Amino acid sequence: MVLILDEWLFHDLGNDNGKERQKETFYFLLKIKERDDKIVLIKNSKHWRKFWSFPERFFKNLEIKKKMKVLKNSFFLDSNKTLIIEELDDSHYLGDNINIFKDMNPDDYYLLSAYIKVKDDGLNPIIITTDNKLKQTLEKHQLNIEFRDEFIKNYMAQ
Repeated sequence: MVLILDEWLFHDLGNDNGKERQKETFYFLLKIKERDDKIVLIKNSKHWRKFWSFPERFFKNLEIKKKMKVLKNSFFLDSNKTLIIEELDDSHYLGDNINIFKDMNPDDYYLLSAYIKVKDDGLNPIIITTDNKLKQTLEKHQLNIEFRDEFIKNYMAQ
């Protein structure tokens, strides 16, 4: 499975959403690491920049720093666990997908671009989000997208 995780990942790990979510997300990442699944990252995307800005934000918080180090070493630096996509060009915003992009918030274009690229490469991606509007929009266009809470619950039970 190829997982496209939006910013909730970093907010959870950074304890913005409470200690329980931080713990749950950390164990979710450890479970991904055990399985034959990958996460997707797009260079220079909003998602990418958020990750690399975390060390500054949590420099003095050793617990969060440790969790971010696990994320970095287990995913960002491990090509077996992460599909890193070079920054996408505008061609992904055109053609058959233009109507989907028109329905979306431009801040979320990187998620759809990643989805299209992974799908074009013959893989089966799934976007994991906490955004109701994004989920409704992408489901309307028959894209594979699930809410964070439900997905993690099912994933951890497997």
